[in-house]
Amino acid sequence: PFWIEPRVATRTQDWWWSGGFVAFAILCAAAAWTQRPETREVATEAAPAMGRRLAWIALAAGGSAMLLAITNQLTENVAAVPFLWILPLALYLATFILCFEGRRFYQRGPVLRLMAVALGSAGYAIYDIQVSEAILVAGPVFLGTLFVCCFFCHGELSRLTPEAGNLTAFYITIALGGALGAVFVGLVAPAVFSGVYELPFTLAYVAGLALWATWRDGWSQRMLWTVAAAAMALVFAMQVNGYRKGSTIQMRSFYGALRVVRTTRLGAEVRTLFHGTVQHGSQYFAQGQRMVPTSYYGLNSGVGLALRSFEGAPKRVGVIGLGAGTLAAFGRSGDDFHFYEINPQVWALAGSYFSYLRETRARTEVTLGDGRLALEGERAPAFDVLVVDAFSGDAIPVHLLTREAFALYFRHLTAKGILAVHVSNQYLDLAPVAGQLAALDGWRAVLVHTPKEDDRLESAADWVLITRDEEFLQTPEVALASREIPEKTGLRPWTDDYNNLFEVLRPVLRMEGKR
Repeated sequence: PFWIEPRVATRTQDWWWSGGFVAFAILCAAAAWTQRPETREVATEAAPAMGRRLAWIALAAGGSAMLLAITNQLTENVAAVPFLWILPLALYLATFILCFEGRRFYQRGPVLRLMAVALGSAGYAIYDIQVSEAILVAGPVFLGTLFVCCFFCHGELSRLTPEAGNLTAFYITIALGGALGAVFVGLVAPAVFSGVYELPFTLAYVAGLALWATWRDGWSQRMLWTVAAAAMALVFAMQVNGYRKGSTIQMRSFYGALRVVRTTRLGAEVRTLFHGTVQHGSQYFAQGQRMVPTSYYGLNSGVGLALRSFEGAPKRVGVIGLGAGTLAAFGRSGDDFHFYEINPQVWALAGSYFSYLRETRARTEVTLGDGRLALEGERAPAFDVLVVDAFSGDAIPVHLLTREAFALYFRHLTAKGILAVHVSNQYLDLAPVAGQLAALDGWRAVLVHTPKEDDRLESAADWVLITRDEEFLQTPEVALASREIPEKTGLRPWTDDYNNLFEVLRPVLRMEGKR
């Protein structure tokens, strides 16, 4: 992401990787053939006991589970930057290299003391889901915890390395343990946990491994790691309680964890849809306020201005990203709103816990699946407004922000149609990308920023409005709210074969989320 991706197209990377992998396989085969040792007698050693094999599995599983749990925490709750997964992977592999290169690197005593501090720091950082550390604090805390915990797991594995006669079984067992740890985080936890609880669970698990490893080292070590394991179990319980507090429902799937939170404001109920820690819409259930658009979709937001400009006549609106269905609040009799949503659970929650879709006067339709793929297969009438609302958090669906994608959007717009792209993002400055793609095809693009308004339940929002309708852009309300998008020097247009998230990363000083 830092050197290759900004310079090399995706297809070229594919060819390089494929060629490199073939060369690697050939070199491995050649090395195995040319470096065969002479046949010699190997000292016989009794097969490892079942307890020792289980220890191999448990330690290897702890390292791989910690890798994935920390990666999820960083990329979903600290900074929604997809390439951030490289740092944890590098640290994980580094601990393997250090521990198995030579036992002199791993000293149990100092590592255990560091791990006690690391577990305490990570536990403090995650125990309360209502607050989050700034990335300059959270990043080092979680990466340091990953390094120390994996160093412990892999260091203990190196201490348990058998003689040559049992090395094959040893390495196969380590591979099995690593796979089990990954399966737990990637497959078992999403099916068992209604929230993203893998990290506190894994912290408690690794503390339990430390208790097992130091059981024979005296009562002081037993007490220390018993308390540490209990503390991590408490953090796990506090996270579960935090996600359940105020939650009407929680559910989880391949696409992440969803929950609907109920709060009270001025005596009336407010329901908010969260995807992890990212808000995806809310509704105020006060008398006469149920159909007032909130969160990122206020009346004066960019998308609000676009939709209200067609109030005089029936309009056809397409929306990629359903959320709570808030945009349906702009619907009037005769309007047609078509939503595209990839996560079936979002549709289920929007239809049952929020009333926008049920109470709007417009005709609504929801298509499940990837919005771009769905549009490619449609030959329906063009949209007056097409909303792309998929960049506010979590992994960025880059394929919705390429030149080919924008060409598809433009084909589905009327002559005076408006493309509204939601670019609110704490970590990535996506407005220049959208503005550049619009200019390449001769469309005008402006940026509309609206501040947070607690009284109206409106969140701060950035919308890029793209159109060829100069009359719309020159209306006083739009002209006052919008500004030109500043060009970004050296920005290369994104295509299906090229993108570079690193060059649109916001400066660190602009990041939010401090405790």
